[in-house]
Amino acid sequence: MMKVFLVLVVCIHGIVEAGSLLDTPGVTPVEALIAPIQKLRGVDAVAKALGLKKPFSLEDVLSEDLPGAVTRHRLALLYNDLRVLVFTIQATSDADGYFTGSASGYIPTISNLDTSVKVSVKDLKQATADYVNSKNIRQDIGNIAAKDVSRFTATKAIHVDKLTGVPRVVYFCEGVVDTIPSYNRWPRVLFDALTLRVIIGSVQVRYADNDDTLDVLGSILGKGTDKSCPSIQGGNQKYPFPVYGPGRNQVCLNAEVKGKKCSLANKRVTIKSLENGMDVSKAKVVSFKCEDGLSDGINGASSPASDAYYYGQKFYDFLEEWGNVDTKDYDPIDIFVHYGNNFDNSFFDGASIYLGDGSSLLFPLASPEIIAHELCHRETARFGNLKFESESLAIDESHSDICGRAFSAYLQIVADDNWDFGANIVKQSNLALRYFDDPTRDNWSIKNVNDFDRTTNPFQAVGIFNSVYNSLVEQHNFSHRDAFRTFLLANRLYWQEETDFQNGACGVKRAAKDLRLNVAAVDSAFGAVGIPLTSCSTLGGGR
Repeated sequence: MMKVFLVLVVCIHGIVEAGSLLDTPGVTPVEALIAPIQKLRGVDAVAKALGLKKPFSLEDVLSEDLPGAVTRHRLALLYNDLRVLVFTIQATSDADGYFTGSASGYIPTISNLDTSVKVSVKDLKQATADYVNSKNIRQDIGNIAAKDVSRFTATKAIHVDKLTGVPRVVYFCEGVVDTIPSYNRWPRVLFDALTLRVIIGSVQVRYADNDDTLDVLGSILGKGTDKSCPSIQGGNQKYPFPVYGPGRNQVCLNAEVKGKKCSLANKRVTIKSLENGMDVSKAKVVSFKCEDGLSDGINGASSPASDAYYYGQKFYDFLEEWGNVDTKDYDPIDIFVHYGNNFDNSFFDGASIYLGDGSSLLFPLASPEIIAHELCHRETARFGNLKFESESLAIDESHSDICGRAFSAYLQIVADDNWDFGANIVKQSNLALRYFDDPTRDNWSIKNVNDFDRTTNPFQAVGIFNSVYNSLVEQHNFSHRDAFRTFLLANRLYWQEETDFQNGACGVKRAAKDLRLNVAAVDSAFGAVGIPLTSCSTLGGGR
């Protein structure tokens, strides 16, 4: 049976042993440091109550309003104004805005760490290129140079070794290498700032062809003027919806109108066409004469650009209504359509989304579940930022799958008991990308942690958390909305760069408690996939 993944290959370097941060030398649980009943005004007062002294400080990076008139905050731990990776604190404030002293998380021991070391962007870029070369992925195409790493970013931070407790200044670097027409590589690497030694990293590879040597492939937006609701057929031959237009039973696209010209660009989403190329510098915002509609049909789909624009906008509504997320300060996101030539894939590169037009296997990937999957990677990057370990990568991908499935439920475009993920873009009638009810139906994925080891491709393990989501809805009477909200809250408050299956599941349990949902159901669902939560602490939750 075929296997389809939006990202196909991951090469991991430096996987560390899973375990609680409490096992790391020098780490102290927050609950042991702070009295639970206080009236603290602001994060500086919380830092003082925890005994944190300069150069330590806290930054309030996220707040979530919860039942019971309380707000849970995600506080980043800083040292000399540098983010301490992995270590976050969850604190609770009351209806008057005072922090109550109810808090959780961990604090490492850091003292006299010299954070003045600096590494040039040039050297970091070269180190990233060297790392890609060291992975020996298709070396027949030649050596990758620093100039080949585009869309490069480097973030200075502090990383604490899980096994030794030793802190060090690091740079987290990521970029894209797309010099080869048939595929590109996305390196994400953590470098020691003093030595440029690789601490941990990965290279994710997206293929644009069907190389048979690979184990792969396998509501209306609102009222608008007639011009902003151009008549366009959406969907594909398998799923010929929606139909855009101003009429009854049609969907208004809410295009931006200037004179007689419509553009697929607004404060939320901008659609740019690569016209089956890969050079983003040549991409153009999709525009057309409003009265003519849009004709960018390809490979059995009527208008991938229109679908990407519509679902991209609706995703914001979904986050606000089902996720309780305030999106008013979100930067608009670029979605690139018609990426590559016969590209059976999609991906998020840390800033933008890229959608291929498929080939003989898939229709174009501008479908609701795929777009929500990719947009949820941006949500994870904002807070949980899962990236370093094989288990955290699996959780990241699963969370995006869960997001896509919940988005379909929000749009009411598939039955609640339909667990075939992405079936509307697979050309063969009886196949889907993945299966929530039984991930092993593709003869590749696993659904239990007991089947996971160091040789397991992280994307084979996406079915573990997918199965839990399915179980909560099908067996434990969670609505799709409540199940999604639980995972999203865990991502936003409790997950971090090195979250493994055990701690990720514990975060979901804590989120269920925060939301006053059935915690015993979460225990049962994770127990069924081999993750017991009997030792999971839910202290510091203000309940």
